[in-house]
Amino acid sequence: MVAEPDRTQVNYAILDQRYRAIQWQLLVALAAGLAVGGAGAALTGQVPASVLAVYASVACFLLVAVVGSLATGLGWALANSALATMGILMGKLSVVMILGGVSSLRLTGVRLDIGILMWATIGVLAYLIRRKGIPFGREWCDAHGLRNRSARSRS
Repeated sequence: MVAEPDRTQVNYAILDQRYRAIQWQLLVALAAGLAVGGAGAALTGQVPASVLAVYASVACFLLVAVVGSLATGLGWALANSALATMGILMGKLSVVMILGGVSSLRLTGVRLDIGILMWATIGVLAYLIRRKGIPFGREWCDAHGLRNRSARSRS
């Protein structure tokens, strides 16, 4: 006879797996932010300013949106998005310190505090859009006829 595991042990194992996943998400958000910010700072003298401005805007937006949408909760979406944004700033500063030069603490043309708030909000909005049953989520848009026909036929 095999003894069944205690329910409390199973619950602790599930919680432990969930918290490990959250820890990995936080670490990946920071590492990805460091990579994006470092790459942008390293490209500063190599590419034209217009290309760098597009890279900074698109890369930051995509990073924060992906990190925020993959979070396990609303608070974690905010934490992951803010951590990815801080990683972008730390990556920029690190590369500038290593390579030398002058860096302005700006996130795509806005002041630092406004930039952090803006990018963290984008991550939270990406999380909210991914959820089901909320305004402007997938099911809500289908129920109100707001998605186009080709998107409905694919899902």
